[in-house]
Amino acid sequence: MAYGDVTYSYILGGSTVTSAATPHDLYGGAYQGLSDLNVADVLMITLAASTGLATIGPSGTGGQIPGMFLSPSAQLNLLALTRDDASQLKVHRQTTNNPVIYWTVWARRPL
Repeated sequence: MAYGDVTYSYILGGSTVTSAATPHDLYGGAYQGLSDLNVADVLMITLAASTGLATIGPSGTGGQIPGMFLSPSAQLNLLALTRDDASQLKVHRQTTNNPVIYWTVWARRPL
């Protein structure tokens, strides 16, 4: 690796079960790993869904969450986010079943 390259450290991972027709905090209240970070720290988030479609985005109510679709057949790597932005992510189911969203948070670290 060259000078100035970055690596990523595992921060925490977990899952969030969606239910009802309302958005849920992505982390389901598990902020213990995020709260130890500086608000300007850069994070990468990896996501997967168990069944059904879900959307992930910064806010919204009902089906009004702008953002990306998460399907059970794919893994999604979100673009780099600050800790402040990452802590506001919400997930919303798009099908009648309740997909489980599996997530992993990585923090960027300089060499």
